[in-house]
Amino acid sequence: MEITETGRIKQRRPIIAVLLSFLTAGLGHIYCGRFGKGLVLFFLYAILGVPGLLGMLPLALGYRLIGISATIAGFAIWIYAIFDARRIAKRASSNYVLKDYNRWWVYLILILIPFPISVAGALHIRAGIIEAFYVPSKSMYPTIHYNEKILANKVVYDSQPVRRGDIVVFVNPNKRHQFNVKRIVALAGDTVEIKGNRLLINGRKLEADKIDDYGNGDAGEIFLETNSSAKYQIFLASVEDSQSAGNFPETIVPNGHCFILGDNRNKSEDSRDFGPVPLSDIVGRVDYIYYPRWVDIRKEHKE
Repeated sequence: MEITETGRIKQRRPIIAVLLSFLTAGLGHIYCGRFGKGLVLFFLYAILGVPGLLGMLPLALGYRLIGISATIAGFAIWIYAIFDARRIAKRASSNYVLKDYNRWWVYLILILIPFPISVAGALHIRAGIIEAFYVPSKSMYPTIHYNEKILANKVVYDSQPVRRGDIVVFVNPNKRHQFNVKRIVALAGDTVEIKGNRLLINGRKLEADKIDDYGNGDAGEIFLETNSSAKYQIFLASVEDSQSAGNFPETIVPNGHCFILGDNRNKSEDSRDFGPVPLSDIVGRVDYIYYPRWVDIRKEHKE
């Protein structure tokens, strides 16, 4: 890039250099005529802001360490840029000749550039790492309540297998435009059956201890069900056709699939209706409820 001088002389003020650096790292250096160094600091600071977002998200430790490290590095660059720009401005000659980039609109553009970078980073995180969903039904009650918002971890199954007891977001097999949220109760090769509202996996009834009678608009009972390493609550609503709702014939889960059920067992559309779900249709594992309450769902598993 060819840089030309305007011929105008104007002293560089340390306070302005500090303020510009406070707004965006490197901008104070550009103000003082250090264009190359300013651009390096500017882009390093802007780029580190993208992985820095990971440090604020409830992800696995490895991702959070990357984010925290990026945040620390970005903060260090920002602090260095502020003090270094002040030093350069104090040492600058009083007869500093303005360059063609020493214009207010250039500073404004550089201040605004980090925003689309941050937005692009946030969209990347949403698309490939973690995504928020809301649950507009009672099918996962009492674990997830009506209209609660959840966070789905979209990378967890890159390094871990699916487990019985995981709550997952998946593509509805009959409505491919729709995402559903249910719990995995059985994996490939497992035999699934329901008798009298009791879930059987591989011929064995899962332990289910009654906790309470609770309405929440529907009469029914809450049980604590144990499935492999997971303990979670299920709700058995009282329905007129209890024989139909409380029974399901023995089914073997095919390879590459899982069997999912809603925790509100008698009020849920799930694998009893559309069959086992392909693992390839799973979008991510639900790790947290984040609104209107915060719940760490991972604690359902006994590690």
